[in-house]
Amino acid sequence: MVKQLIEKLKGIKGKIMQPKEGGSSEEFVELEPIPKKPAAKIYCEKYTLEEFEDVKYILNALRTGYVITIINIKPLAEKSRVELQRAINKIKKTTETLDGQVIAIDEDWVIAAPGFVEIRKGQKGSVE
Repeated sequence: MVKQLIEKLKGIKGKIMQPKEGGSSEEFVELEPIPKKPAAKIYCEKYTLEEFEDVKYILNALRTGYVITIINIKPLAEKSRVELQRAINKIKKTTETLDGQVIAIDEDWVIAAPGFVEIRKGQKGSVE
């Protein structure tokens, strides 16, 4: 009985392993490579501080970890220096928590960036 079962299995194996018409017993299926998932995108977003409450939008963007913020502080500076200082301090604290940087470009613009971004002051005529 075992011999009969083995013979039947060999017969089934032979039918399965027979080459198809025009092919060989060792056919290969060509597979397309699986594309790698692209790395997370980095965004650069511009904000305008018109009042202290606008800080929350900037902080939410920074907390995502993929946003470099360019902030126009002139409207708030013209309204209230005290509110501007509060807003800048809040942005600095959050950015420091994220190991990031906050720098002033000039008296009207500030950049806040997450920790993976290094902001350096450029020198005339030097390119690294």
